Amino acid sequence: MLSDGRAAAHAAVFLGDAVGGKSALDQGAGYYYTAHCDAAGRFAVAHVRAGVYGLQAWSNGSDTADVSTALAREAAVAVAAGRATELGDVVWPVSARPRLFRVGDVDRATYGFRYGGAPYEHALADKCPADLDFRVGTSAVGEWCFAQTRRGNWTVTFWIAGEDGKAARTAAASTANLIVSLAGYSGGSVAVWVNDRVVGNIGGSPGMVPDPALHRSATTAGEWHLVEFGFDAALLRKGENKVRFEMVRNRGLSGLMYDSIILER
Repeated sequence: MLSDGRAAAHAAVFLGDAVGGKSALDQGAGYYYTAHCDAAGRFAVAHVRAGVYGLQAWSNGSDTADVSTALAREAAVAVAAGRATELGDVVWPVSARPRLFRVGDVDRATYGFRYGGAPYEHALADKCPADLDFRVGTSAVGEWCFAQTRRGNWTVTFWIAGEDGKAARTAAASTANLIVSLAGYSGGSVAVWVNDRVVGNIGGSPGMVPDPALHRSATTAGEWHLVEFGFDAALLRKGENKVRFEMVRNRGLSGLMYDSIILER
């Protein structure tokens, strides 16, 4: 169950190393098992070797397409030979912060964006523009392209109404949170702007080890990354606001494959 009371419908489930700190993709020394929840959040995994496993779960789109958090519990599942292991209720914490916008479903893939999941084609990312303007409430999700590889600016323009604008600036110490979920990262330096202020750089974020997905002309996913940028909510203002991704340095088909972009306050 999600902590907001919803079932974790159709979420992806992974049993792996008992010690945390590694994504499912980065593990490889033991035995691993996968499943998907049903509409009620239930799942079952058959024929698991006896042992102790860590439990992970993440959104697979569908009814959990708005869930940016992932469940990760070390040594959460003890399996004994010849008997079923019942986990009971597992509560998956999700963010309760007000959301200003979300572009794309959280599913660790580029699905829904222009060319996302398209049939294999060499250098398909070159068809994505150097500059892109996405307007929340007006633009269709398919207008955002699956991969940013060229120097330029990709901008999300959104609006804050009067009361929302006041709430966003109630205290100088209050912090808004920009969540960037990437389906893949193949290198490059991308400065992240909120209105007229740089709040971070995706290429300079911890753990951003490049994968070869874009170099190999992938269209769906490479290695997933979740990057969060906390910033002073006073940067937000009543009326029009912009979040801008400026590709300032890349090489060849280096760049980002997008999964979802979320702004919370």
